[in-house]
Amino acid sequence: MNKKKSISASPPKGKSFKKYLLEGLMIFIAIVLGFISENIRSDLAEKKMTREFALSMISDLQSDTTNLKYTMSYFRQANKNIDSLNTLLLKNNFNNIPSGKLYFYGLWGGANEHYVSNDATFQQMRNSGLLRDVKNKSLLKKILNYDRLNREYQQEMALDNLFQIEVRKLRGQIFDYKYNRVSNTILQHSKRSNNQQEIDAFLQSDPPLLTYDPVVFNQYMEMVRSRKFEITVIDLERLLKNAEELISALKKEYE
Repeated sequence: MNKKKSISASPPKGKSFKKYLLEGLMIFIAIVLGFISENIRSDLAEKKMTREFALSMISDLQSDTTNLKYTMSYFRQANKNIDSLNTLLLKNNFNNIPSGKLYFYGLWGGANEHYVSNDATFQQMRNSGLLRDVKNKSLLKKILNYDRLNREYQQEMALDNLFQIEVRKLRGQIFDYKYNRVSNTILQHSKRSNNQQEIDAFLQSDPPLLTYDPVVFNQYMEMVRSRKFEITVIDLERLLKNAEELISALKKEYE
């Protein structure tokens, strides 16, 4: 009788430690790669957004430069005409000065032209935290410095506005409003037509003043002098220089 050989089923061999280690390593690598990929996507998205903001800031700055040039030209003209008035009063007796000159040059004592920076993009970047994504520290310094200069200029203009109000009060004691309007109308028309003859004719005219009191004129000129138009022009020139440099730096960095 043949004895059947008993065949015992051998238990399946378990996975080796190396295989477990390999699977764990692959899972770890997949997680790390996913994390890195997400960071790259996020970083690229932030860079894209920062670039879009930078291009928008360039547009804002170009608007600033246009307004700065106009405002600077305006205050240069104001300073020039007030200097002319000051020279007239220092060298001549009232009776020897055509009052048209006093009206025309004196009108500029109340010069008022507001420049406000178009900082919408800068404010958005600051409020959203995107300024921290400007990696170029020199560029970031230029952006922050330009903002600082604009804020300082606005503070100076707020103080100047107080003087300007007092100047207009004193001007109202010297110059008749009717002829101030005539003088201003001639000025505006001459700008459009480039016709100096209208201005020259008014300068030689003799509309009546409300007072010839030298004390009132002295108060007026002292108040006008306190407005420091020449300093305003210097501040505007500095702003314009910084705006143009910032435009160049932004273009170099992002375009």
